[in-house]
Amino acid sequence: LAWCVLAARAQLPPRNAHSPIGTNVHKASSGEMLWYTDQMRRSGPWLTQSLKTGDYVWDTGEQEQLQLDDNGWVISFGDNPDRRFTHIAVAFFLGTSQFAPAGEWVVLYEGQGGIDYGVAPLVTVTVRYPGRDVLTLTPQADSHLLLQISTIDPANHLRNIRVI
Repeated sequence: LAWCVLAARAQLPPRNAHSPIGTNVHKASSGEMLWYTDQMRRSGPWLTQSLKTGDYVWDTGEQEQLQLDDNGWVISFGDNPDRRFTHIAVAFFLGTSQFAPAGEWVVLYEGQGGIDYGVAPLVTVTVRYPGRDVLTLTPQADSHLLLQISTIDPANHLRNIRVI
């Protein structure tokens, strides 16, 4: 009898063999799904930005001056005294800010450095602890969130940043 049961099981297709993955997941790639993932992984590359003399430059194009660790986290801004950028940044929700879920977002990180956030009124910082900042987002069309780093401790550089 056991042989008959094993033989019958061998002829059955595996469970869910014909079930498509993602059934009932509507628009999985759209902005409506932003809350499912760490936004740092969805951000673009580091931007080298400038606020010198009140002149804002979105990206000075000086990424080659950044010293990175093996995982791509910035250890130092380099030692070029003629660099144009004053800080580095990553942008979130470009083109999808109106879909960003309103409410609290948490930024977790390791290391030490100066982290700031923009663009108001999209974001306000409500709580700051070492390694953990809490932001309140108010979604608006045609806006974005910036995570800006103005200083880095090379001995304990900022790393493993997560925006959840």
